[in-house]
Amino acid sequence: MFLTRLVRIFSKTVLLFIIVIVGGCRDLTNRLDEYLTNARAYWKFEGSVLVAWHGKVILSSGYGMASRAVGEPNTPQTRFFIGSITKQFTAAAIMKLHEAGRLDLDAPITRYLPEYPEKSGSKITIHQLLTHTSGIPNLTDNPEIILRRTLPFPDTDLMKVFWDKPLLFEPGRFFHYSNSGYIVLGAIIERISGQSYEAFLHHELLKPAGMLNSGYGRREARLPDRAEGYTLAESGTLLDAVPIHFSVLHSAGAMYSTVEDMLLWDRALARDEILSRKSIALMMSPSAGNHGYGWVMDMEFGREHYFHGGFIDGYNTTFDRWPNEGLCVIVFSNDDEAPVQKIARDLAAIVFGADYTMPARAVPFQVATDQLRRYEGVFRNADGLDRYVYLDEETLKSFSLQEIPKLMMSLAPDTFILALNNSIIYTFGRDADDNISSLNISDNNSSDRFTKIDDLSEMDNRQPIMVSPEILERYVGEYQLFPSKGIPVEGFILIVRRRGKSLTAAVPHTRPIHLQPSSDSSFYHSTAPFELDFIPGRDSADYECRILMSGTEIQGKRLNPKE
Repeated sequence: MFLTRLVRIFSKTVLLFIIVIVGGCRDLTNRLDEYLTNARAYWKFEGSVLVAWHGKVILSSGYGMASRAVGEPNTPQTRFFIGSITKQFTAAAIMKLHEAGRLDLDAPITRYLPEYPEKSGSKITIHQLLTHTSGIPNLTDNPEIILRRTLPFPDTDLMKVFWDKPLLFEPGRFFHYSNSGYIVLGAIIERISGQSYEAFLHHELLKPAGMLNSGYGRREARLPDRAEGYTLAESGTLLDAVPIHFSVLHSAGAMYSTVEDMLLWDRALARDEILSRKSIALMMSPSAGNHGYGWVMDMEFGREHYFHGGFIDGYNTTFDRWPNEGLCVIVFSNDDEAPVQKIARDLAAIVFGADYTMPARAVPFQVATDQLRRYEGVFRNADGLDRYVYLDEETLKSFSLQEIPKLMMSLAPDTFILALNNSIIYTFGRDADDNISSLNISDNNSSDRFTKIDDLSEMDNRQPIMVSPEILERYVGEYQLFPSKGIPVEGFILIVRRRGKSLTAAVPHTRPIHLQPSSDSSFYHSTAPFELDFIPGRDSADYECRILMSGTEIQGKRLNPKE
């Protein structure tokens, strides 16, 4: 009798405990979903999100559209291109070779790629490639790559773009994020394994982890359940993103995956299923810049936090882990302006019971136009990145190189947000004379300080001149562009058209940019470092062109010259 009563009491206690736990998880799921629903409403968030805690999925859902053209919604099974999250898979592939005794992390590049220029290749180690301390210039900062990113690019040619350029510093001395280093690692994986990078990833990492919906991206192959990439115009309209060719990213950023597959990767790492615990610990050991091998490490909410983001045209992603708490947060978006890192950190805050701000509609603070002009300037951070702030009619706009200008909205004196992303706060600082002297950009999880270096004299303030339509028509046509090596590349052309009293220019698969005339033969972009000059050829009806972009010259010759 007593034993029976004890069993009943124990059973009721267990049942009550289960009800409390399940009810708590449901409440947590509802709060996470409420946050994301608001992000969809006020930040126009498009994407898929998965949150898992202590091995249990507490949220897995899609928001917005995977394809606006066909009305296909995002789901947890939607495939996104994940950009630089690829780097942790490249690093894991290197560690597989290291574990097999086929690769020495302290060996120089030239041991595995003897064709790599001896001057730098003999000094740079595999470890330095993995930790972004090699000094190799970043491939994606190169104007030629920016213009050619929609075209196929063999990885051997890709390395030749940067391998003979001067190093930024002595290897191992400093940190400088470099996609180039991970392109070299991809070549090393292929050379040692005798397989393509894609095949090695599939056989050694993805298939063993059960990641059957992940792989190497190819634009030419239509993936089922793929999210189409979008970008926000200044007006807030979503536009089709530039269709980047994944050979340009290769082992630095060409993979696709789903949030569900990335949870399988998280579990494979947690259980030491793909790599040994020693290898995983080495990957997660911070070097300069808090970077390990394909990972970034910091403390968030007083807890160890491992993460990496990925950004390419049309996609913005982040994969965040708090391993000691068993928390994994995966946020993939097919809108490349989405504040995915802030979303991931706020979702973690909800789980941990920490402070966070619910997405909401911002209320603007009115500032007179003459006061807005005081915020104009060029601002530079510690890494040498310049950010421009300028007044366009009666509104402030901000941009850095390689991004479109973004409309700013005032919240309070000296405090602004982006009109289309109110998670990012711009705070201006003043000196003793009340002049604007600095700019701090924060998203509640990180901040970046910029010092004012110029009153826009570095920005193009030239006034366009009038050029007759007859002269403009001389330049209309297609121009074969010549890369730095001087060998023409099929499809690498500049398309020049006349629009009213000026010209537009575009490379294939990109939207035309509007150029202003500064002389009868010279044109410039009003808010980006892009100039285009036309030079008469041997025939007076023929023309060549010269692009000056971020200090780099690219030559071109017109195809099918006019009679």
